[in-house]
Amino acid sequence: MSPLNILLVDDDPLARANLSRLLGAERDMCVVGEAGDGASALSLLETATLDLAFVDVELPDMTGFGVLARLPAARRPAIVFTTGHREFAAEAFEIRALDYLLKPYTDERFRNALDRARRHLRQPALESIASQLHSIVRHLGDQPPSSATNSPLVGTSSEPQFMAKSGNDIHVFKPDQIKWIEAQGDYLKIHSTLGNALVRETMKGFLARATPGIFERVHKSAIVNLRYVRRLVPLNSGDYRLELLDGTPVRVSRNYFGQLKHALAR
Repeated sequence: MSPLNILLVDDDPLARANLSRLLGAERDMCVVGEAGDGASALSLLETATLDLAFVDVELPDMTGFGVLARLPAARRPAIVFTTGHREFAAEAFEIRALDYLLKPYTDERFRNALDRARRHLRQPALESIASQLHSIVRHLGDQPPSSATNSPLVGTSSEPQFMAKSGNDIHVFKPDQIKWIEAQGDYLKIHSTLGNALVRETMKGFLARATPGIFERVHKSAIVNLRYVRRLVPLNSGDYRLELLDGTPVRVSRNYFGQLKHALAR
């Protein structure tokens, strides 16, 4: 994917230099312009192709809000406000700013703002790529095995693939590459032999698409691949701890133990 084009708007040269330093460590971010006042910022916003702007609230000739009010909605990039004043936060979010950085902010707080911007700006593209990959996998899965042997995306038509993202990358996993899965909010974190990745999916949705007899739910927030199970260890609470072949511990709740025991005995 192309780098995100970023504008820095702040009347303090040191503040702009600090922003530029922090953004210089981000490979998918590119500072394409800087402005020290509202008029200069407005000129750049009207002419440059921008994805994201870091805007100070108080500028010499107008406020950051004033700059955006003069800008046609179609030209407005995603906005992160930077300021030393708390009192403008409500106004910032009324105009749908992505974030509001209160000076002085830490590097970690800045990275959190960047992550929010990435999710906002990259997600539509990632969803489009995922949709295209789903179509490709589904199409190839319908072909005779001989026509799909050279594709890294598919195995046989009876072996479903699971797509997940890691950063800006989309990964396709075969069932035997997935060791276990844990729920994280609206996402599932896939732990695989290839590394970890996230997929926007429910536990029930994953199991509905999974090959029967391979994956088993062991907790309200965990699914394991039975082929990677080494042993079960009883705990004092009445629950069990499951140990995978690589030594990873996964908690098993009493509600799922009977079903797991039956599955392992098959």
